[in-house]
Amino acid sequence: QECVRRELMSPPPVEEPAADEKDYKAARQLARSIVSDISLYRETELEEGIRAGTVELCLDVEIRDGRAIYESRLPESATYPLDFYAEAFAELVSQKKREMGLIEA
Repeated sequence: QECVRRELMSPPPVEEPAADEKDYKAARQLARSIVSDISLYRETELEEGIRAGTVELCLDVEIRDGRAIYESRLPESATYPLDFYAEAFAELVSQKKREMGLIEA
């Protein structure tokens, strides 16, 4: 009877996210952090590139270096359904365009 009572009174077990889900979240967060750093340290070049439509050209070195850092920190066997680095960069450009009033929110 005590065992049954203890079982009924104990909180339900917390399900841990699957390892893949944790890896995806970590990879996505890493990509966002790297892209955020690019935005922070190269804000002027980012804005100029957005205005001119040449973001990739204006930040070519930073984008390549950021991708190299991103890929070097992922497990070698990692495969993801999305390119989280490209996704993070596209989100940054879209957000910056809204901030600059170039597209509607």
